[in-house]
Amino acid sequence: MRHHVFTVAILLAALGFYAAGMSGGGMVLLLLGGGLELWFWVRAMRSFKRSSSISPTGKV
Repeated sequence: MRHHVFTVAILLAALGFYAAGMSGGGMVLLLLGGGLELWFWVRAMRSFKRSSSISPTGKV
């Protein structure tokens, strides 16, 4: 569960950087937002791979 909370926090931080960059904060904030979003998707896909590799019986 803690893994998911951290992943959501990364996404929220990315959205915050995007908003700050769009409101005149500059290209650096937009790039930080993009980097955090990339990190979010890597973590999300890694989590999806782990959960889809478990068989219906619960054994790997």
